[in-house]
Amino acid sequence: MTSKTTKTRPNAHGKLSPILHSVNLAETRDALERLHDEFGVFPVTGRAELTATVVEVLATAERIDIRSARELITNQGLLLKALTGLDNLTAFHKTVVAEELHAYRNVIVSLAGAAAHSYSADTAPVWAGSVKLKPRTNQTARPLRDDEILLARVHTAIESELKPACPRAGVYAMIDAGLVPAETTQVALSSFNDLTDPTQLKAVGNGHLAPRLIPLDGFAQALLGGLARDAHKRGKHDSQPLTYSPRSRKPTANAGTASAQGVMDRMLAELGLANSDVTASSITQWRIHDVYVTTDVKSALEFSGRRTTKQMEDILFGSRPRRTSLTEAPAITSFAA
Repeated sequence: MTSKTTKTRPNAHGKLSPILHSVNLAETRDALERLHDEFGVFPVTGRAELTATVVEVLATAERIDIRSARELITNQGLLLKALTGLDNLTAFHKTVVAEELHAYRNVIVSLAGAAAHSYSADTAPVWAGSVKLKPRTNQTARPLRDDEILLARVHTAIESELKPACPRAGVYAMIDAGLVPAETTQVALSSFNDLTDPTQLKAVGNGHLAPRLIPLDGFAQALLGGLARDAHKRGKHDSQPLTYSPRSRKPTANAGTASAQGVMDRMLAELGLANSDVTASSITQWRIHDVYVTTDVKSALEFSGRRTTKQMEDILFGSRPRRTSLTEAPAITSFAA
């Protein structure tokens, strides 16, 4: 079956498209790979583990006679039970159990969403029809996990293809790159080091965070590069915010923060990721945590904009063990145009 990527109208009845009956599991896998090839939806550090989970999910689905993208949603509970051995999916589980359950769920939804989009079916029923789980942890706030980032990126990439230069997709990409939600409201063309192929984004900071340079990975370059090029083509002023349009002539910082957080909260809820341990800032925390575990504490501290290691690690880990490292933030690299 040949995939399509034409724009689709939302299904007014909220039902899964019949075309998904005809999309087999190999085509479903290929649809997710296509999104990755174009946007880089798999986080780099989580790529191998997530790919292994995709293989396990599809092999288990085939074993229990789930054959289509549609059945990944309609029989999602059955598939999750086969993968985890759990009888009650929607109960509270110990964190070690919940981590595995959530990861399987989010990979399944990512696969089905990518397939729906690739074959011109509405994705809204995919998100809405997926199993809703209890919180992953007992923390009040935590970084997102790689599987949650995968799902959020799949959603954002799809949204970007359906609506180029989509403001919500831009907001997500900025936060995924490492900005806190409030900082996204001040991103303008002048924030990028290059309007054709940006590789760096300037974060303005605030009373709690130092200004800093944010390097852009492949996903951010794909999303924000398109946003910058579109704004430049339309003649947007260099200092005009790209994604935030205040309702009043004298907007406050709190209004901008609430706007960006609200945009992300609604997206997380749409994907079934909103829970008591997740906020819009959980996306930023994921990026900082990724830098923390793949480089060193000094680099993560500079990246986060926090003043001390304790401030950063309290946000990332709460009461969990921390590394022993420096206590003062290094000098911030100046922005190179």
